[in-house]
Amino acid sequence: MANTPDWLIARPIAHRGLHDATAGRAENSLSAIGAAADRGFSIEVDVQLSREGEAMVFHDGTLARLCGAALAIDDLTVAELQSHRLGSTADTIPTLWEVLQRIGGRVPIIIEIKNDDPIRPHHHLVQRTVEVVAAYSGPVALKSFDPDVLVAVKQLAPQLPRGIIADKTTDPRYYGHMTARDRFVRRHLLHAYRTQPDFVSYCIKDLPAPGPAVLRTFFNRPTMTWTVRTPQDRLRASTYADQIIFEGFVP
Repeated sequence: MANTPDWLIARPIAHRGLHDATAGRAENSLSAIGAAADRGFSIEVDVQLSREGEAMVFHDGTLARLCGAALAIDDLTVAELQSHRLGSTADTIPTLWEVLQRIGGRVPIIIEIKNDDPIRPHHHLVQRTVEVVAAYSGPVALKSFDPDVLVAVKQLAPQLPRGIIADKTTDPRYYGHMTARDRFVRRHLLHAYRTQPDFVSYCIKDLPAPGPAVLRTFFNRPTMTWTVRTPQDRLRASTYADQIIFEGFVP
């Protein structure tokens, strides 16, 4: 039975918060999260694990792009991570709990559990994310590219809405280690019988696609689409998705 609350797609979703580096708001930062919540948008963020096992809100596996440091996020403690500024802003890397406190239940948050490393176990990050969310009373959903992450979420917190993220699986940076069969399964969401997603998060450039269409049409699983940046993206989303994850403009 689906666990798809109405709030999940009721409003546009700010990709990594309402970030704008020129205005001093870095992606996935407390200032970007606060700006999105203040405007009434839902928020999507990413979580990675620190060295001591804390859920940190950060997209990349390393600090290179945003902080100019060639350091892996899971090699650093919370204190070490928060000593780095995000780009030219005053923002630092927040913990998931800090982000939830900043939102304060005002708007929904959709948390992407990252699992970019095919070798590194994901269960510690899933467990810590679920622990943090359990102490929060606002609307929360979890999602991931990794079907095994969804299975773990289903086992640990079946009451939480969970979604699968997917695309055409053509990027060798993320899918080069996978077999053609595994890519096919992910592209077409053929794991759905096992993962039982409550919603789908699919790349806007790859819509329409059979997997999301089947789940949306026949099983009432809504599609949120990422990342919508242009009028053309919005037009496509209006046909093939139920809500947008947006960036670079205010809808």
